[in-house]
Amino acid sequence: MSKKCPAFGLLLAFLWLALAGCQPSAFARISDSDSVLAVANVREKTVSFLETESGKTVATWKPDFSFARMLLLPDRHTVLLYGKNEEEAHTLDGKQKGEIKVGPSPLTMLLDEKKNLLYVVDLQDATLREIALADRRVTRTFRMNESPMGGLLMSDRKELWIGGHGRGDLPEEDVSVFSSETGQKQRTMDTHIKTLRMKLGEHAGLIQTVRGIGCKFEVQI
Repeated sequence: MSKKCPAFGLLLAFLWLALAGCQPSAFARISDSDSVLAVANVREKTVSFLETESGKTVATWKPDFSFARMLLLPDRHTVLLYGKNEEEAHTLDGKQKGEIKVGPSPLTMLLDEKKNLLYVVDLQDATLREIALADRRVTRTFRMNESPMGGLLMSDRKELWIGGHGRGDLPEEDVSVFSSETGQKQRTMDTHIKTLRMKLGEHAGLIQTVRGIGCKFEVQI
């Protein structure tokens, strides 16, 4: 009988490790009374909380996944971490709470705190997904212009302002305005570069677009 004890002990150890591996990661909790600044370190895959007055680090969270951006959710307790090529965004609140399906290439996320909605701008498939945070599901999907890069939610106007790279090598020079209720494109707004080119008239070609960088003013002497 005594010969079976080591095997039994190994079995218990194996079960303990298996169960421990299934538990969500736990992190140091941040007190509601603390005034802190949350800082995401993409390279080290950490989220640090610093006292706003002293700059002292209160706690550091190190999740077991990669991320590129961070968003504070309306409850003011939960942070959402996501990456450009990650199909899931992760929520943390003292522990790893769960995942939200956000699409193949989430580049920008816009938060409607009043309605508890999350709008996800997807670069790859040129869509905007509306996600209900209460049950973590996609409620609507809107079609955007090609290669949308970022945006602004104007909740009081029920509008989404979306800008992007557009089609081909040249970036879009307009900002597209969509209804946050219907997803329909309502109008476009000129950007400063387009307005400047119009002002220059026949000399508009002096402003050259440099792919991946921006614009330059080129004069031949």
